[in-house]
Amino acid sequence: MFSQPKAEEIIGCIVLIGVTMLDHEGKLVRQWQFYGEVLKADAVEGITVLLHGLRSGETYVLPPSTSAFVPAERGCYTLRTTREEVHDPDYLVHLTMRQRQQQGGGGWDYWFDL
Repeated sequence: MFSQPKAEEIIGCIVLIGVTMLDHEGKLVRQWQFYGEVLKADAVEGITVLLHGLRSGETYVLPPSTSAFVPAERGCYTLRTTREEVHDPDYLVHLTMRQRQQQGGGGWDYWFDL
C-alpha cells in the first residue's frame, strides 16, 4: 500500500532491507540484506534507495509499498550476509520474493509479496 504522506516522510531516511527469495514450492532459495538512503518514493515507479556500505553507489528500487517501512529501534544492526554494521537506521523493510511460472508456461519469474 502506498501513502503519499509516508512517502514524503521516508525521503532521506536510512533503511535496512532484508529480502527472502522462495521457489515455487515455498522453499528458501536465497536471503540477502543491504541498506541505504531513500532517494525518492513514487506510487508507480517504486521507492529508490541509494545503497551504502559494500554496495555504495548502487541504487535499488523497491516495490511502491510505503506500508513495508517499519520504524527501527535504535541500536546497532549486523547484516547477516555481509557482517556490515548499521547504526540507528530509521526504518526496516523485509520483502519476500516468490517464484511463479509465467503465463503460457514460458519459464519462471519472481514477484514480491507485499
